[in-house]
Amino acid sequence: MKSTDCIVNPDDEDESMKSSITHHKMDFFSVNSLILLIIFTLLTTGYVLLNTRFGSSILTIILHNPKVPMVILLLPFIAAPLSVYIGYKSEDYRDILMVNMIFITLLLVLSLYTDIANGSMAVVMPKILGFGLHFKIDRLVWMLMLTASGLWLMSCIYAHNYMFEEEQHRNRFYFWMSITFGGVMGALMAEDLLTMFLFFEIMYISCYFLVAHNQTNSALLAGNRYIYLGVVGGLSILLSMSLIYAKTSTFIIAEIGSLIPAVWQTNQMFILIAIIFMLLGLAIKSAIFPLHFWLPEAHSSAPTPSSAILSGMVLKVYIFSIIKILFRAIGMDVITSVNLPFVITTLAIVGMIMGSILAIGQKDIKKMLAYSSVAQVGYMLLGIGLATELGMAAALFHIITHALMKSALFFCAGAIIYQKGKRDIREFQGIGYEMPITMVVFSIAAFSMIGIPGLIGFMSKWYLSIAALSSNKPVFVIMIMISSFLNAMYYLPIIITAFLKENKNRNNVLVKDKVPKTMIVPMVIMASLCVIIGFFPQWLMDFITKAITLFY
Repeated sequence: MKSTDCIVNPDDEDESMKSSITHHKMDFFSVNSLILLIIFTLLTTGYVLLNTRFGSSILTIILHNPKVPMVILLLPFIAAPLSVYIGYKSEDYRDILMVNMIFITLLLVLSLYTDIANGSMAVVMPKILGFGLHFKIDRLVWMLMLTASGLWLMSCIYAHNYMFEEEQHRNRFYFWMSITFGGVMGALMAEDLLTMFLFFEIMYISCYFLVAHNQTNSALLAGNRYIYLGVVGGLSILLSMSLIYAKTSTFIIAEIGSLIPAVWQTNQMFILIAIIFMLLGLAIKSAIFPLHFWLPEAHSSAPTPSSAILSGMVLKVYIFSIIKILFRAIGMDVITSVNLPFVITTLAIVGMIMGSILAIGQKDIKKMLAYSSVAQVGYMLLGIGLATELGMAAALFHIITHALMKSALFFCAGAIIYQKGKRDIREFQGIGYEMPITMVVFSIAAFSMIGIPGLIGFMSKWYLSIAALSSNKPVFVIMIMISSFLNAMYYLPIIITAFLKENKNRNNVLVKDKVPKTMIVPMVIMASLCVIIGFFPQWLMDFITKAITLFY
């Protein structure tokens, strides 16, 4: 067990505090988290019960507030320094602050639904950076904001015990987790390239501190590789923005979309160069193969709660930004005229296959999951590259499903590290009997990644296959099947080893997980969603399909 921080000074060890967190069956933090879960359940039930014409009118009056998006944006940046100040006095209270802040943000995001149900909500912060910051929330943005809020909430609840046992410098960790959350929310809402770039930079700087958090040589090396490539990606995006602004005199995405067709007629090479640099920068930041080589070390070096949000959500912000820029700023006519769909789908297929092949050879479980993310980015890119509404819907569906599946897998990996101190998958013999809940959750998420029917991952691949067939591209369905087979090659051995192989040091006798409830509950929630949405995918897909019609 690593040395931990004390209540007064988070860099010193305090055994009494360790005892208060690890040995009490139900500490103050756990009670608080349980209360929040109950409140959320009651509010969700109440919302469903009030979802009538009369109830909707009442909710509209109560919930409609044009300042809510700015509150959502500012809350994480206010909470970040507060968490450091409170953390030096009490780590429990700091963790409670973070969880409550994210929970409030989640409720505020939910409150926006009546405003964006059949349209969008625009917010402008004038004169900032000389051009002003422009934000827009439509159904797709709202869906991703809700996903981000939920994932951060689960990660921070999970982190309470995990960080205390496994990591030092916890005040710094929560500070940068909060900043990253703010960066993600700002980048999702961004409606102009300058605002998008600003929050991209906030995200990548804060993610560096999460990647290099434990300050080992490998973590620092991974962080350096991440930040150097992030600079290259950022400069590529900045150059592209400058070229686009030079010809359109605006950064606002909708205005660029209306001007690009005319500019394209007279400045094709100019715009083509801008597109290339924009996609190059976003490809680096979203770890599209072969520009993925920073990701495996970065995601495996970061603390597990950070790994979950880095893979589960941060990558998706850049993928969603590709969708925004290609289909709303550049436009379908320009995209098809330069045969960009062929380039994107080719990169997608190569990434799906190579990411899985590289994952097969990994022995470190977190590194294996990181390489798997490279393959999963390929699935999202495939849907985008089809350049159809069905393809985009499938890509967005997979963005959500992957966030659930991969966060569950990283949570399970962290639980194994927490209880057993093991990362090498060759040492997992019989671990399913020592950690049955953890390994059942892992199995559900892994089967979902493979594409077993009844789970959310199967529906994701099903929708991608339908989109490919609708575009007369049956070869893509074959590639999806090959990638699924490769997924099975690195997930199934872990499950077989955990449940069917004998542990040399103990008999395979079923016992309870020795993992705190604050870690088990987020894992179980993620696994449950993989099953529930797997059985009722139309809930999510119908929402996405309608959202796409309002997106352009």
